[in-house]
Amino acid sequence: MKPIITFFTLTLLIVLFSGCTQAVHKNRTENHTETAEVTNVQQQKDQEEMEEGKAYIGKHLLAGLTYRNSEGEVIKRFQLHGKITRITKSGIFFNRADGKGEFALPPDLESLEPVIPGAEYRLKSTDEVVRDADYISNWIIDLPPDKEDE
Repeated sequence: MKPIITFFTLTLLIVLFSGCTQAVHKNRTENHTETAEVTNVQQQKDQEEMEEGKAYIGKHLLAGLTYRNSEGEVIKRFQLHGKITRITKSGIFFNRADGKGEFALPPDLESLEPVIPGAEYRLKSTDEVVRDADYISNWIIDLPPDKEDE
């Protein structure tokens, strides 16, 4: 799938641009009524996106992440799973089944593919067997040269 979205870059851009655009808007807007209207429109848009993802809340998600260096070579594979807790404009969030907290994927509902009911998946990184996942989402992360060693 081209272009491949780099998870870390996308997440960083979302965080940076959402904060920057709000700050710029607030600095340039002198009319408080207009600011309130813009905020309400943004809240409505976020709510609509959350409504679209509502059907996924509580579903069991299996995520696979493949990290590649700047030459396209696979340098690491990582798999994790858990229950989806929320879907917002910022991402698809789920609680990791291993108890290591919440994890976020980019906010792309089309990346959630239904799995075959009753299918079992063995995680290569931990040898854990995952049963009865509802969705699977696979991502290829192309690391920039300065992040390849992390």
